[in-house]
Amino acid sequence: MNNPNDVRTEKDWISGVVMGLKVYDVDGSLIGTVESVDERAGWMRVETNPFLEEPIVVPLSKVVAIDRREVVLSAHRDALAGPRLHGWATKGQS
Repeated sequence: MNNPNDVRTEKDWISGVVMGLKVYDVDGSLIGTVESVDERAGWMRVETNPFLEEPIVVPLSKVVAIDRREVVLSAHRDALAGPRLHGWATKGQS
């Protein structure tokens, strides 16, 4: 933000997390693609490899950068556990 009058809240920039963006970890390794976002609950679901892995549910608090093409997280991919480990159910699961 170069202009001090250009004040954006966390909600403003989190709304930039949209379906289809590539998601990278703190080291720049591709994790996957944003499949869905729940701003109210504070998480996004990231599709990794649909044939080999379950999607990962990532807290929006882990997002450190967003642009029109990608989302960068503050964590390593290995530190991001699947949705069931966090107690979050994914579509078709309870």
